[in-house]
Amino acid sequence: MRLLMELARRPGDLVSIDDLLETVWSGVTVNPDSVYQAIAGLRPLLGDDPRDPRIIATVPRLGYRLIATVACVPDNETPAAPHPGRRLVPGLGGGAAIAVAALAWAFIAFRPPQPVSVAPLILLDMSSTFDQGVLTEDLTERLASRLALIPGIRTPGFRASLALRGKHLRPVEAARLLNVAYVVDGAVHTEGDGFRIAMRLIRRDSGFVVWSQDYPVTKTSALTVQDAIADDVARAVGVKPRHG
Repeated sequence: MRLLMELARRPGDLVSIDDLLETVWSGVTVNPDSVYQAIAGLRPLLGDDPRDPRIIATVPRLGYRLIATVACVPDNETPAAPHPGRRLVPGLGGGAAIAVAALAWAFIAFRPPQPVSVAPLILLDMSSTFDQGVLTEDLTERLASRLALIPGIRTPGFRASLALRGKHLRPVEAARLLNVAYVVDGAVHTEGDGFRIAMRLIRRDSGFVVWSQDYPVTKTSALTVQDAIADDVARAVGVKPRHG
């Protein structure tokens, strides 16, 4: 909401990522990923396509620009509840908060949230003692199944990821082939008498790692840790997890 309001105050101007971090996240220590995720959350609510934007344009490596037509809403006017499908435009000056609030409310109220697309890639076997190829496939299949059960997440499933095994693709390339916004990749490492599963979440549009976590497991717990991983991935993409 604050991000949309800040862009609306400067229509047509390039607003740098540093400026947004300073004004929208004032007093909070965050990194540019917070801006990327907020923009990614706004676009489906506004019906805006990043490849052919009509509302928010991305200026690579610099920031964002509000390119929608801007109208002013007087302070003494409260926008009526919009008819489904009707679009309001953000205002300026004193009426900015009212107009932008109405814009956000309109799309939140009448457009169901779009599911976030996530695909788990086959885990790498980095164990130093013996072949864990079967374990890595089993872990990946279970993770895909857990992600598919979370409302708000859609996934192409395990077999789609399995088809890419051995192709030595970069995560961004795999995400494009699987037509998803995020990929989850990771590796199984030997650690003492058990294993350590190192996981990370990568955005397709930027190639950046936006979340990572290590999970120490034993042979018996390795096949139950997928619930925790799936829930952590859901939180990282802004979706409510199944467990807590």
